[in-house]
Amino acid sequence: MRKIVFIIGFFSLLCGSLYAQGLPAFWNKLSNELNSYTETMEESSPPPFTPRTMAEWEENQGILLSWGSGSYSDEIYDVLCEIIYHVLQEDDLNIFLVCLDSNSVKQYLDNEHDIQSPRIKYLLEHSLIGIWARDFGPMTIYENNIENYSLMDWKYADREPGDGEVPQVLDDYLNIQRYENNGDNDFSGIFEGGNFMCDGHGTAFSTEEYDNTHELFNGITNSRWLDVNPLPFPCPNYNTDHIDIFMKMLDEEAILVGRFSEGDNDYGLNDDIDANIAMIQTQCETHFGRQYKIHTIPMPSPTLYDWGDGLGWTFRSYTNSLIINKLVLVPTYDHISDDEAIAIYETLMPGYTVVPINCTALDGSAGAIH
Repeated sequence: MRKIVFIIGFFSLLCGSLYAQGLPAFWNKLSNELNSYTETMEESSPPPFTPRTMAEWEENQGILLSWGSGSYSDEIYDVLCEIIYHVLQEDDLNIFLVCLDSNSVKQYLDNEHDIQSPRIKYLLEHSLIGIWARDFGPMTIYENNIENYSLMDWKYADREPGDGEVPQVLDDYLNIQRYENNGDNDFSGIFEGGNFMCDGHGTAFSTEEYDNTHELFNGITNSRWLDVNPLPFPCPNYNTDHIDIFMKMLDEEAILVGRFSEGDNDYGLNDDIDANIAMIQTQCETHFGRQYKIHTIPMPSPTLYDWGDGLGWTFRSYTNSLIINKLVLVPTYDHISDDEAIAIYETLMPGYTVVPINCTALDGSAGAIH
């Protein structure tokens, strides 16, 4: 059975995998750049086959990174550089780095971090704004299960139109087939990768309420866009909308769920998290007909942050991580729970190299590595 499971309130990577994670603290520096950008909108082109969307832990040839508009702090770019460094330690992994100006990025990598590599492929997008490549990047799909991979390009948020061009930029470089949905047919909304987490067998998890996700997915049940069936669940009661803030699929049957430590002020969110865990265990089954194995990982207490239009919660999440072949990059926050979080990943993922990435510079942006 193919399905999308919509979670009560939880379910994107500087890598691909900023604003889709919520309005970041540094957004005011960038907001004026939006007015002059328009995304090229072409007629939708669905794949002529039933696609299989790959899972994150399947074999990858590389990762997509975005350097953004150049308006971010050096501390944030240092997080990107740390990701790049560790990915380059793995054999045969390319980095597709989208930027406005490759010369300035090369200079920063070389001068500040002594990073040079022919495996860094610089792609230019002159309207680029954000750094959350998982949210606006394409998804890899397969024909006939494992044959003829191609890219699925979903419509990205109008609030960052330049970022929505990145899938085409990558496709032009790789010269492979790209299928595009621009919301002009049987899927009428936006699609952001941080709110979509799949097992590679037709089951996907997402939050229900975000941008009317459930209604949109329900309209494409068994359609040419996604071979999935949605299951509606109650909506969240907190601000961060993407499921990768609170949840990580480690494989087809293991799910890691963030939960606030006992004694910390969880603002009542642990009740929602526990309800989600119970729901998955009682109402969902894996591709193999078994119960999901649910593991929990601590989360620092949520904090209130001024998003520009009022106060909202922001989360420091250890599930906002990246699995790339046998490498696992896990965000850390100079918090007492960091060591415990890394140890949990090492226990649950034997045979993988687990690397902590300090993401304190991204505190207040509602995202980390993802």
